[in-house]
Amino acid sequence: MTIAEGGTFGLSETTIFPIPFAVAPSSFPSSSHVPSSPPTVNPSLSPSLSLSPTETCYWLEVSIMTDAYPFETNWNVSQIFAVDGIQEMTPPILVYCGGIVTIDFEVNGISFSGTHIDNSAIDSHVSGVICACGLGITQCNCRGKVCLIECGGSMFDEKVSNCELGGGLAAVIYNNGGETHLHYTLGSKPASIPAIFISQTDGRYLLQNGIGKVALVTSSPSRLLDANILNSHRLCLKKGQYAFNIHDRGGDGICCYYGEGRYNVMSGGKLLAHGGEFGSNECTMFSVPYISSDQVP
Repeated sequence: MTIAEGGTFGLSETTIFPIPFAVAPSSFPSSSHVPSSPPTVNPSLSPSLSLSPTETCYWLEVSIMTDAYPFETNWNVSQIFAVDGIQEMTPPILVYCGGIVTIDFEVNGISFSGTHIDNSAIDSHVSGVICACGLGITQCNCRGKVCLIECGGSMFDEKVSNCELGGGLAAVIYNNGGETHLHYTLGSKPASIPAIFISQTDGRYLLQNGIGKVALVTSSPSRLLDANILNSHRLCLKKGQYAFNIHDRGGDGICCYYGEGRYNVMSGGKLLAHGGEFGSNECTMFSVPYISSDQVP
């Protein structure tokens, strides 16, 4: 049964459909995508949800080996629930990254929380006074300064580009009250300056109190997954419906251009999801405990 299909979707595509429907694949991926020698296994800690005394723990086991660019890959698990008959996802219960960028953002001695925007500069340290750029729709006159830009009105890549074109050292984009995500990107238009995303509260505070004050922006990459290492993770889940989502910001999956990467998701000895060739994003819905095809009404 076809649940979702496509091909032209830009950087990512997610399909949500009614559950139960969790027919497991009959076998693991083709051996042509498996290295000839067993990879090293790197087990992780076993995080879990808070369970009541009457709830059962269903273990989800995720095994993933990236290609030669582990820094590009991250994955998460989200719970699915229904509101007025509409399927929605909770924020991710668990997030693992092949590589993350740690942001240190400080203005006038005060530290603020920020999220790195993919495809902006990493491993950088800049210092300059805060300069207001409005929505960043036109070139910012902020040479040698840190651009403070409000979200909305244009795409992130355009905002960061207008900061860079005006001589800005870094771009700080603050939320305008819209939905907050865990992942932000400049898409296919990388920038040579660092760019970060901050909350609406912090952005408005800086707009009122930070203009002309010295800001320090540091982006430091760190790697959590290694190439040719089979990383194993276990997660204790309550009975329910979930989604496994894997993202590769290089847009070429984890197999097979730059290595023989792959992933498997299992619960109760049943294979729920597997793959490696998926472009930028792949999302699989499943239920725990596992529901076989002959149990689906």
